[in-house]
Amino acid sequence: MIRADHSYSPMTLSDYEYHTTQSQKGTVTYVEKDFGGRQVWIDHGHGVMTSFNHLSSIHKNIKVGEKVKQGESIGTVGNSGLLEEAKNISDNIHLHFEIWVDGEFLGNGLPPAQVRKLLQFFFKRNGVD
Repeated sequence: MIRADHSYSPMTLSDYEYHTTQSQKGTVTYVEKDFGGRQVWIDHGHGVMTSFNHLSSIHKNIKVGEKVKQGESIGTVGNSGLLEEAKNISDNIHLHFEIWVDGEFLGNGLPPAQVRKLLQFFFKRNGVD
């Protein structure tokens, strides 16, 4: 476990609007933590990391440096970091899941069909259908 945002605090609607307006104007800002919402990042070794974003909560036993087991629950899906959370609306609840290999998003710059094939290969190879 390399990241667990237990201390996450939601953006206000004005914060959300400010950051999206700034990025639309082309101003470079780093607000990944805010827009990704409450997150858990897991280091699987060999350069492979996964991230679970927009969680509504992270289980208290999930802490940086702790090991997690396959199938262990780490949190609850939500809409943290999104406009709906800033407006206090419970719409758009989902899990944003990413796989990173050697510091790069898996499938970066590839067409969706090729990314799908990569993911199918990755999960079948690791016993997940």
